[in-house]
Amino acid sequence: MFISPYPYQAKLIQEAYQKLESANRIAIIAPTGSGKTIIASFIARDAVKRQKKILFVVHRDRLIPQTQKTLKKLGIRSGVIAGRYEEDRSATVQVASFQTMSGDRDISWFQPDLTFADECHITSFVNVMKQRFPKLTRGERLLNKREEEGILIGLTATPWRLSKTQSLLDYYQDAVFAPMPGELIEHNFLCPISYYHVPDSQGKSMDATIDYLIQQWKKLAQNRLTIAFCPTIEFAKGLAKGFKEIGVTAEAVHSKMKSKECDRIYKDYEDGKIKILSSVGKLTEGFDCPPVSCGITARDTESRALYFQMLGRLARKADGKNDAILLDAVGLSHPDKFGRFEDLKIDESSLYQFEEEAKGDAPIKTCHHCFNQILASYRICPICGSVLDVVGKIKYLPDGEMVRYWANNEERVEFAAYQKLLKVAFQRSFPPEWAGKQFYLKFNRTPPLDWRRNSVLTGGSIEQQSEYKEYLQKVAKSNGLGRNWVYEQLSLELGV
Repeated sequence: MFISPYPYQAKLIQEAYQKLESANRIAIIAPTGSGKTIIASFIARDAVKRQKKILFVVHRDRLIPQTQKTLKKLGIRSGVIAGRYEEDRSATVQVASFQTMSGDRDISWFQPDLTFADECHITSFVNVMKQRFPKLTRGERLLNKREEEGILIGLTATPWRLSKTQSLLDYYQDAVFAPMPGELIEHNFLCPISYYHVPDSQGKSMDATIDYLIQQWKKLAQNRLTIAFCPTIEFAKGLAKGFKEIGVTAEAVHSKMKSKECDRIYKDYEDGKIKILSSVGKLTEGFDCPPVSCGITARDTESRALYFQMLGRLARKADGKNDAILLDAVGLSHPDKFGRFEDLKIDESSLYQFEEEAKGDAPIKTCHHCFNQILASYRICPICGSVLDVVGKIKYLPDGEMVRYWANNEERVEFAAYQKLLKVAFQRSFPPEWAGKQFYLKFNRTPPLDWRRNSVLTGGSIEQQSEYKEYLQKVAKSNGLGRNWVYEQLSLELGV
């Protein structure tokens, strides 16, 4: 089966080829969920046709099978250069882990013409690539010529650097940029995200905070496949336990667990056997489960990169998925902090920005998960999110009902008007689409799909659901619509 890129991906690939006419090291900047790996795979497919050797270097071992799966979709056979994998030296495309590349394993038998480096904004990653392939740091190299130094293409969704003295363009000669999340959401390549936050805060115990989050989930996101980003291992375990106690399948993953146990839980989650997955530093990268439609942020961070990686887990498209919800208990989505995913803007100026102002000769240490050098004061790595030691307290504890965050007052007014129209449609046995048409006539735009949630079923009781289903069945019968339409409309109302 022949697979072709989306139009924005094809445009990005052509822009990359244009940059490679005068450079041999470029970075592709694309938001999480926009398809960085598939974009790279299309470039790899072109290179394979020219009989080039390609190396994919991924940030975590868990990404190896995901990358191989994407390559296979394009008809590309690949080998693996990593710990427990058997080598296939006959493959012209190899996938390697960063951990293997940073070690002393001999890979001199494979000299790539084209190398892809995922998470290329990480300083230590670039340094390892320079050590392994020193000729990548100089000279020009065209994709359709065989020259000695080769091509390096970096991939990242978050190009901000930790160091004040180093930017991405210290290592890459140029960059190309994919459309930002707002545009991808507008054109239905990513899912819209609704943001719920806590307007006021008072200190609570960990157990009380966990109970609060579970109650808010039941109210706003019940039955949604959910991932939770937690501040401590104890909190992650407690949250999973709390969900289990109300009959919701849940598990926790964290840095103290063995890889095999984490992989088993990931598989059960992806197979639908687990509804809630709570974690500490495990799900912000190297985790790809598009059906996830709810995120809980119970941990604070000063890292923009980490925050937008979290949101990227929610925005991916999947069959039957219309939108996603963020239950933000720590205020990360507030405009004074990082804001909304759809408001993210990255351009060439971002390549010179960094995560944290350097303050003199502050002591540093190396994260034992991503091998990046970070400030010694960090207890959670701002790049990969891994817990480096026990976090003693939770910075922000919620109080009061979570409320929806609106970008502006106009959006709030439009939402209220649309909900009123949907109630009128229900009362008069009009199709829900009638409300959308009336909204368009008044505001000259189509209302977002996620505004359908809880428009009529404010409580969502079994009786209300039955009444709403009867209404949809009546409308379907009057308008010659099928059973699938009924369940689609019911899903939009219930937000599942």
